[in-house]
This record gives sequence, structure tokens and C-alpha cells, in this order.
Amino acid sequence: SLSLAVLAHCLQGKYEVLIKKGWQEPLNLFVLPVAAPSEKKSPCLKWMIRPIQQYEREWNKEHAREIALSNNTYAALLRKVEKMQKDYAAGKITQAELDAAKDEEREFAVLRPKKEYVDDITVERMATLMVENEGRLSAFGTESTLFQNLNGRYSNGAYFDIVLKGFSQDPIRVDRAGKDEEVIENPVLTIVQMAQPRVLEGMMRNEEFLGRGLIARILFSLPKSLVGDRNIDPP
Repeated sequence: SLSLAVLAHCLQGKYEVLIKKGWQEPLNLFVLPVAAPSEKKSPCLKWMIRPIQQYEREWNKEHAREIALSNNTYAALLRKVEKMQKDYAAGKITQAELDAAKDEEREFAVLRPKKEYVDDITVERMATLMVENEGRLSAFGTESTLFQNLNGRYSNGAYFDIVLKGFSQDPIRVDRAGKDEEVIENPVLTIVQMAQPRVLEGMMRNEEFLGRGLIARILFSLPKSLVGDRNIDPP
């Protein structure tokens, strides 16, 4: 199940499956392996995502100078707009000149460090990262922390609209006071959370998770226990 999840991460947003004309499915997955303590969940996930971590580290190192230059350029554009707003207020420039500077700043694509996946994250922050990452994001975790967050760990109640839409590529538009509008036309999200049986029991009793279709989107995996039978000297 973790192999499928890692492949989903690599392919999501790049390919789709054409079932038949007019019916396409994205290649992302929500995967939840369930196993008791001491079943080696954490080492298994750590091993599987190691290539992703290596790719992220090498990409960021290779593009470090470009990232810095991009951030410096964007900061200069912000200062330019701020100065031109003052000049406009003083009657030194026209509205068209100010609008052109604002358009240049708004349309500038900032090159950011690559963040291939997240773990402990709020839903609101998830939307921001998806905007920065061309609509794609993955959440890998060994303690099912993400589901705690979706159930209201950092808020007053359960909120996971963005997660539901990220499964089926439904457009996302987040518009809140004090923030720029965040628009993701084709969001695609892969989730891998390792869990203990008690977590699964709690999820199955969660009316919000059941009633709004979160549970139905998850590929559950309940591997056979290896406690007492594990090969301590594998090839």
C-alpha cells in the first residue's frame, strides 16, 4: 500500500486514467495502513519516502541561487509598487502606470523551495502550499496527525473541504478577509497516514468523516501481524 502511495505522489497531476470518453480519474490516492504498535510502521514509511526526500533536497540545492534571485526580484517589485502608490497619491504618476506595476508584481511567479510533502499541517496552510506547488501536494505521516487536524485539532470543529476536493480534483477557491484569494483549478492531493487500530475505530465512529465521504475515499490496508514471526536477518 505504501508503494502505491509513493507512486501516486510521483504521478499525481501529471497523468490521468481515461476510463472511457468523458470519464477521467486522477492518479492520487488516500492510503491508511492500520497496524498495532511495534509493527514497524514508521521504519517502513521512512524507507519508502527516502527517494522523495533525496529528490527534494537535491532539487533545492541545485536551484538555491535561482530561488534567492527570484525572491530578491519579487521583493524589489513590492518596493516598486509601494513607492508608485505614494507617487500616485502625490500626483506624480498616472493610474495606468500604477496599474501596470501592480500587474507586474501580481503576475511574477516566485520560484520557491520545493516541498514535496507535509505532515502536521492545517487545512488552510494546505491550500496555500497547493497554490505554490501547481495544485499538487502530499501528506505523509506515521501518527495519523492529519486526521486529528481535519477533525478540529486547531479549530472549533471539523473542516476538510479542501481534502475532499483534492481527492477528486474539484476546483478550490479560498477567499478570506486579510488574505489574497487562493484559486486552484485542478487540485490533486495524496494522503498516507499510518494508524493504530484505535485510530481506525475512532474514525469509523466520526459522523463528519462518514457523512461527508472522507472514509469512502480512503484505501485501507490491514496487514497481517508479524510480531513474533519477523525475520531478524532478512536478505
